Amino acid sequence: MCKNVTFVDVDYAQLMVKKCEIIDLTNLFRKMLTSFKISSPGDTITLRSDQYLAVGCDLRDTEKLKRALAEELDLENCLILCTAEVSITYMDVEAADALIGWAAKLRDGESGHGTRMQLLSGRLIWCTISCSPILSS
Repeated sequence: MCKNVTFVDVDYAQLMVKKCEIIDLTNLFRKMLTSFKISSPGDTITLRSDQYLAVGCDLRDTEKLKRALAEELDLENCLILCTAEVSITYMDVEAADALIGWAAKLRDGESGHGTRMQLLSGRLIWCTISCSPILSS
């Protein structure tokens, strides 16, 4: 895996539980992850490791997402790259705007000093945001 990178996977809680079960049962995945720990049922963070963080959260709840990430990551001292599959396509306009607005604030951090790009030697957080159209209603 990449050095100094944490891959953050965000999806609906039910789907994250299934993903974590697959990771737990797949020896290849388990070998790749150090300090591997599956959380208690109902926790927003469903899996923690040094390289991967699984977040079960409805993307329309940006406050819950923000709290979950802030508890696990030093968001002010890392470079964050967000990728979204088709998640906002299935959201109403207001929720999609709120999610994009939240993600846009991550670029420069709450300090607004624009220092993130200088942290390339620090930790990179790669956040993948997913959404299942079946569960999005």
